[in-house]
Amino acid sequence: MRTLSVACALVFGISLLFAGDDEIPYIHKPILDVTATTSGGKTFSVLQFCKEKPTLVTLVYSSCTGICYPFLYVLRDRVADLDPVKNNFQVLVLSFDSSDTKENMASMASAAKVEGNTRWEFATLPKTEIEKFISSVGFTIRYDSASRQYDHLPIVIGVTSEGTI
Repeated sequence: MRTLSVACALVFGISLLFAGDDEIPYIHKPILDVTATTSGGKTFSVLQFCKEKPTLVTLVYSSCTGICYPFLYVLRDRVADLDPVKNNFQVLVLSFDSSDTKENMASMASAAKVEGNTRWEFATLPKTEIEKFISSVGFTIRYDSASRQYDHLPIVIGVTSEGTI
């Protein structure tokens, strides 16, 4: 847990000790085990992936014209600043848009200039799992049919190698 806490604090310049009241119910809760598909086409268990090593999970969608890409660039830069030996964690980028494909996520990885980086994985969730997963971590989205965009805040979730938030 210490490695992940330090990584989150260094990445975002904040302390995890000051989680907001809305976030407190999710701390120490196991991450929901859902199946995801990587941009390379491999299907995997999110819980098992997170148990391999501490993981920063972020939720995005590829057609976002708002926060998703700038947020990924900041996350990429902060992660790149950290010594991978001292800060041994991985980053899982999950799409919450059911229309995203593995190709969309591969393009996102390319745009973020992290394709091929073994510390990063981009993946989609099955349509039936998206709502369950995002609500299990307290993430909220609202679809705006006029703009055809999701209204959402950026999120990063620290998951320990025990699979807990």
